[in-house]
Amino acid sequence: MRLKIIFAVVFTLTAISVFAAAPALPGCETVSVKTGKDAARDIARLHGRDIEFESSYVAEYKCGGDPVIIWASFSKTKNEAKSLFKLMDDKMPTSQAFRNLMRMKTDGFDVAYVTGMGMDNYYFPDGKGNYWLAATGRDTFSILKKLTGTLKQSR
Repeated sequence: MRLKIIFAVVFTLTAISVFAAAPALPGCETVSVKTGKDAARDIARLHGRDIEFESSYVAEYKCGGDPVIIWASFSKTKNEAKSLFKLMDDKMPTSQAFRNLMRMKTDGFDVAYVTGMGMDNYYFPDGKGNYWLAATGRDTFSILKKLTGTLKQSR
């Protein structure tokens, strides 16, 4: 019994740390990473309300001198993650802040793209996770490719 409890605790901590870890983006410097309540608070502020998920992170990078931010949240199930994605995605066509919605496929991910807040914004689901990448600069698509490539390798 004691071994089962230890195994369950180790498994839970491992799963949480995997979900909460912000990826290194090749060629980019990690400036800061928020996890836990700090990240959840930032994500809730963006949505204007609390969003239910298991874990999250907000990571800031410098890529070639340009700022990049990734907001990521991880749900208990893939269906919950899909529901969160749909909730966000359904708001885009009528959003005052984001425009020019386009859809694309890259590295096997179905990605939505919008402009707004002075940045190029890419968002997409992946399993139990949802990612929003906001970037400035001349080649923001290459930064998206760094993220999707890193996520694809970690599967």
